[in-house]
Amino acid sequence: MSNKHLSSWCQSILPANYQQIKNQTEKFQRFLRDQLPEPIAGRIHVMNVTQTEIVVAVDDSQVTNYLRLHHREMQQQLLETFQCNHKLHFKTLPGEVLAHSGRGDFRKPSRVSTENIDGIKRGAQWIEDDPLKQALESLSESLNSGDD
Repeated sequence: MSNKHLSSWCQSILPANYQQIKNQTEKFQRFLRDQLPEPIAGRIHVMNVTQTEIVVAVDDSQVTNYLRLHHREMQQQLLETFQCNHKLHFKTLPGEVLAHSGRGDFRKPSRVSTENIDGIKRGAQWIEDDPLKQALESLSESLNSGDD
């Protein structure tokens, strides 16, 4: 799969207003973190902004319940500050999920043995579905070219 194909695929799945939503999400994230007390502010993450709703993930169910109790005051502050009438929706997610930024130090994948690569090649010869056969052959070639 070429980078050009992957790039066009990514563009096709992103909404047209992706950058606007991203900017709004960051804006609301900063606002909530600035307005909330420190023990709570560090536990929240704005996940999504839609036309009518702001989805906030929290890593602790007690904090989620606290925020739900005070959601009207928070919505009022959002209305006064940004002139938006979005509803706040709170979800509890594990801290490990929220801490994962999508980038990080991942260990290098294990090397695929020559025997396994040959097995993929042999298996591809028995496949009657041409796109699947080509995909397996391409996989074996890319694994083979990864040998250093």
